[in-house]
Amino acid sequence: MLVIDSSLMTRDNPFEDSIFNPDSLLQSGESVSLYPKELDSIKDHILSSNQSTNHKGKILMVSSPDSGQGKTHLIAEALESQSTISTSVQINLSADSNLNYSFILQQIIFFLSHESSKGFLSPLSAMTRTLFAELICNLVTDGIVPVENKSTAINGLRKHYDKMLNLKNRSSLIAEWFKQNISALFPHLVTALMNKTGLSNRSCEFWIEILYGCELDGPEIIINEINSLNDHDAQTRIEEFNKSISHDRPLTLIFDHLDLLYKNTEQSLELTQLLTSITRQGVLPLVILAINDDLWDSTFTNAIPSAVRDRVNEINVRLNGISIHSAEELIRHRIERAGSESNAADNFINRIDLEQLYQSTSKKVLPSPRQILRMASTEWLKGRNDKVFLNKSSNLKGPEITHHSAPTETLQRIQKMMRSVNQRTASNANQSAETTKETIVNSPWEDPEKNAPSSVKDFANQRNELYSSGQRLFDTEAIRYTLEMAGRRSPIIEYREFD
Repeated sequence: MLVIDSSLMTRDNPFEDSIFNPDSLLQSGESVSLYPKELDSIKDHILSSNQSTNHKGKILMVSSPDSGQGKTHLIAEALESQSTISTSVQINLSADSNLNYSFILQQIIFFLSHESSKGFLSPLSAMTRTLFAELICNLVTDGIVPVENKSTAINGLRKHYDKMLNLKNRSSLIAEWFKQNISALFPHLVTALMNKTGLSNRSCEFWIEILYGCELDGPEIIINEINSLNDHDAQTRIEEFNKSISHDRPLTLIFDHLDLLYKNTEQSLELTQLLTSITRQGVLPLVILAINDDLWDSTFTNAIPSAVRDRVNEINVRLNGISIHSAEELIRHRIERAGSESNAADNFINRIDLEQLYQSTSKKVLPSPRQILRMASTEWLKGRNDKVFLNKSSNLKGPEITHHSAPTETLQRIQKMMRSVNQRTASNANQSAETTKETIVNSPWEDPEKNAPSSVKDFANQRNELYSSGQRLFDTEAIRYTLEMAGRRSPIIEYREFD
């Protein structure tokens, strides 16, 4: 029987967390490239669309026969790798979303206002502080903002703008000065922005007001301002933001998680019309649409004109399952991130027999990442329930600290029994085989009653097997497993009591 690291089997299931969550700790800079060729294709489209001199944008569809193929994960991976040349914006649709340019502008502002989980500035804060620092430096250069030493003030602001212009930090002298003098500075900031971007006075007033409000009080304060725009003005503001505010990192809109549109032909038509308008008029260089075949066929295909359908589906990166190599890398990545070394991952991969799975699968549609994870999870749980243990654990990189509730009366009785066994002194090691046999016969435990629950009988059998081995101390992993199995099956023992 194949040997599997028992330390792996007694830990939390490493295959439960979704691979498709870009913010998951399982990704965090060490993600597995499940679709290398498709990844390169998406990256190339991002690069080419941003460098194109064509005044029209393009729609990139990422599709798959069903869910679980990893579209979200793949798109996030591609955008992360191109983050220096592109600013990604996830558009979150709801059943009552008004699919127009005002909605898109609001989504852009709100999405970019979210702070990074890694503790960095939100994308919008970084853009705003960079822009305000540059405008203030121009005012210092022109003598509108008086300082004692221009070069020192400008260099200091350029190097430390992220902290000096944190409007929520009351200890920042520059930020406090900026807030106290915003009314006097406002017309000069508008003029400086006009000189920098070539935008109209009205547009510059809008952006200074919006960016200042978001930085000071958050994006909620500007909702009414955006909603008051007509569709044409909102479209213009999106173009301005893309060309003048995002600092040479054009916006890429991502439309994903569209299941709520299922059989809503009216909203699907509005969405595709909006997408084609954005790209046809060159509002943005690239829009990415992630969709499953069942949703596309049931909701979009017959609801939209053929010309629109062809344009939306013109560039299609297709996901039809992952290779066996990618499947192995996905499993290995999960196990290693759970705290075990590569040999434990190799043993587990051999146990689940991926080769047999791939040989029995059509080459046109390979197993999906979700299918691989579910199979691995099932095998992992089966390994625990079948009591598959391998060599003594040497793979564990560090102990797990688990907080449990106070022991129940049942657990206290079990602990007492364990102590009585472990209190056998070292002198017992020199006893003869006959004495040892007598000790086994005179077990300190009574047999369970005939009508005892199966979990109690199972525990008693495991206990007696371990006791009959003559060990002075029970094998740690074996006793952990015995207690765990009793806890999982018993209606009176709470599993989390056992470490």
